[in-house]
Amino acid sequence: MSVDIPVVLGTGRVDRKSEQVARFVHERLLAYEAVRSTFVDVREFLVSPFTIAAWEEDRNASKWRKIASEAAGFIFVVPEYNRGFPGEFKLLFDSAFKEYKGKPAVLVGVSDGQYGGVRVIQQLAPVLLAAHIETLGTVVATAWVDELFQGGIPVNETYRKFVDGALENIITRVSK
Repeated sequence: MSVDIPVVLGTGRVDRKSEQVARFVHERLLAYEAVRSTFVDVREFLVSPFTIAAWEEDRNASKWRKIASEAAGFIFVVPEYNRGFPGEFKLLFDSAFKEYKGKPAVLVGVSDGQYGGVRVIQQLAPVLLAAHIETLGTVVATAWVDELFQGGIPVNETYRKFVDGALENIITRVSK
């Protein structure tokens, strides 16, 4: 039996540094035999600067709702912009609702500073809670992303082990 855990890249910014983090996490996740995963890039889902309500029909929102509905859990890779999360992540997230209920998530914060996106993780926690998503205690804080990632791969073995621990946590949780 395989479980579906999409990895969501929560920014559409040009030259986004968090993309290499999301791709790394996605590659590590795909290494587990019992896991299927879609790489979700917010750029591919947003065609309007306005929120599509969870009850409204929309082609792009329907595509996201299907992914969210089939998911056993989520990994959200979100950069910290001005101590918060990008608006495009919220636009994507708000286009679904019932599809999230009772599912767990791992949060991966990304920052080019010393705090590793912990403030974006703090900002996201109540948003996810309101959607009935269980945020697992394991979060991944990615500090100094420019220095940490060289050629799309983290140079720090401890960081790689931390990511693997978070992935094992969510896989264990959704496989029960």
